Order: sequence, then structure tokens, then C-alpha cells
Amino acid sequence: MIKTLTCWLCVNIIFLCSAVCQEKNEVFEITPENTTIEFKAKHFGVVNVSGTFKSFSGQITISDEVITDGKILLNVNSIYTANNSRDRSLRDKEFLDVKGHPQITIAFIKNNRTDLISSLVSIKRKTVSIPISYELGTVTQGTRSIRASCQISREQFNLSFGNMDDLVSDKVKISAFVTLKVK
Repeated sequence: MIKTLTCWLCVNIIFLCSAVCQEKNEVFEITPENTTIEFKAKHFGVVNVSGTFKSFSGQITISDEVITDGKILLNVNSIYTANNSRDRSLRDKEFLDVKGHPQITIAFIKNNRTDLISSLVSIKRKTVSIPISYELGTVTQGTRSIRASCQISREQFNLSFGNMDDLVSDKVKISAFVTLKVK
């Protein structure tokens, strides 16, 4: 009887430990209607020029409150700064080249931090590793939210405004509020 009870306890302890130790991977899709992806750059060294991407898609895997995987695709043609001339310049072949490179890709690299994830950002076939700080939130059951931010260098991606290049800062701040639903 004691031997049976001891075996039963051992089996239950092993079962409980394995259940606690297993990672819970949840795959989420971005919900565009409640998501904002913004960028800001200094113009003339003092004025912040900001804009958003109106069209994007992606999915993110969260495991034990850590972003472990994911990919976001930004539609370059959806760039919006509230200035039609500027938007055309950003989409033009000289800068983002929407015809030759219609998407910006952000791919997350496996991670175990709850506040920072490495990513591979691809713009115009140039890929650069960029750290992204983030904070997870819960909206309701089956949905999550993420606040994220990073900074990129235009020079790293060979993004130039030609003779206007000196008027726009090299550093571009990117921030996002992303809502997700379970896939």
C-alpha cells in the first residue's frame, strides 16, 4: 500500500512539474483596426515630421509573457504623413521605392526577455538587426496588446533624400500600439 501510494505521488509530482515547465505558445494575428504604427524624424533639426502606415499585417507568438517569434509586413504604399507631396517623395524610387520594394518586413528573433526583442528589419532588400523595446498588455480574453518602440538609421538602409538629405535627421523613431487576437 505504501509502495503504491509512493508511486502514485511520484507520478503526480512528475506530471505537475512537466505541466508547469511546458511553455504555452500562443499565436496571435494583428488586428489592423485597433493598431497604430507611427514614425517620427526631425526636419530642419527642430520640427518633428510624423507619419503612419495605414496597411499592415502580421502575426506574433507569445510564450510565457515573452514575444518569441513573429513577422510584420508594412505596406509601403500606405505611408501617410498628411502631406501628399511628402508621401509621394517617400514612396518614390529615390527613397522607399514602393514599386520595387512594396513591403517593409520586421521579423522577430527567438528571445527570452520580457522587455526587449531583437528583430531583423528589411527595407529595400537591406536587412539590419534592430532591438525593439516592448511591453505586453492584456485587453480581454483571446486578445493582447503590445506597446513597442525602436529607432533606425536611414543611413543603415541607404535611404537618402538626395540634395535634401541634410534637412532630415538620420534617426527615425518608430513606435507602435498593436492589438492582437488569437489565431
